[in-house]
Amino acid sequence: MPAAGRCRDCGGAVVERVAALERLRATEVCVLAPAAEPGFLRAFFVAAGRVAAVRSLPADRPAWLEIEAGLALARAAAAAGPAYEPEAADELLVLGSFLRRPPPELAIVPLEAGRIAAAGAHPRAFVA
Repeated sequence: MPAAGRCRDCGGAVVERVAALERLRATEVCVLAPAAEPGFLRAFFVAAGRVAAVRSLPADRPAWLEIEAGLALARAAAAAGPAYEPEAADELLVLGSFLRRPPPELAIVPLEAGRIAAAGAHPRAFVA
């Protein structure tokens, strides 16, 4: 009987993990993070269960072309439907940990050009 209880516990953990993945697949955000290059940010465009695009943005001014390119790729990913590949799930689980408790150097904003530009123009601790 103890083995059956452990099996139920494992099953519950699997169900929780799948539920978390489904919530993350519905997430559509842009995560702004410090870039390795001084004076730049990395913008991760997340849609349809995957990181749809990663773009470098200058930290001192809005980069409308880069933002619009990332948004176009995110819209294309959303139109294609959710990703179920294992690699996409791995990315989502890592991303989920940052979305729950973002460190101060990250900004998480909706997939809206104006909001992304505003967050990038006022970085807190973005510039490396």
